[in-house]
Amino acid sequence: MDQDHKKERKIQTSQQYAMTPTTQNQTHPQYSIPVTNQFQTLPSEDFPPLTYAQASIKPPSSPTQTSSFDPSKYFTKPLRNPIAYTKYREPQSLLELNKLIKATFLPDCYHIPDSPFKTRQFYELILVDSKSVEIEHIPDKHTPNFIAYSKCRILKVLTGKDWPTTYTTKSFSVPFNPSGYHYVDYQNAWYETFLYRPFNHSWFLNFDTRPDITFPLWFYEW
Repeated sequence: MDQDHKKERKIQTSQQYAMTPTTQNQTHPQYSIPVTNQFQTLPSEDFPPLTYAQASIKPPSSPTQTSSFDPSKYFTKPLRNPIAYTKYREPQSLLELNKLIKATFLPDCYHIPDSPFKTRQFYELILVDSKSVEIEHIPDKHTPNFIAYSKCRILKVLTGKDWPTTYTTKSFSVPFNPSGYHYVDYQNAWYETFLYRPFNHSWFLNFDTRPDITFPLWFYEW
């Protein structure tokens, strides 16, 4: 595919994800709550250090000792609620769903990340920067800032052989926070990238037709 055609298609490039120095060290406002110690330090003389004999671990109880566990005090809840919904009732409309999403997830991120910095954009950059995919976001004709749907062409899928170890970090080619990713991040990117407004957004995916493209075993589940 020639460069003119790529430019016409407006395929995402790594430079479009680059962060400025002022934003690299920032997280999202609703996840930047200052933590203060509300407790006073107790005087050391009130709680003198224990001797080794006093602090030593007690030997295990005798096997003949009876347990205080009473099964009759426990019961199984009749309903199982996803953790993300325990504070809210089930949304009855798209408006309520949007409010729930804003209160539960990071902006532009419809999963619970293991870090506030590992947003959906972080995972999308992984696939774009590693040249694994070509992504094109199609704006709405009447609202240019609103992405109506997206296209993704899968070019390759990296395997564990491309990393010295599972958690060896590869650096992005552009400034970003986090500044790199490991193989587990790469695997997760194939799932988290496509969680973009799943309630009213569509992805159109196709594979590159090169005969030498191969897939690792975990990708078949995808």
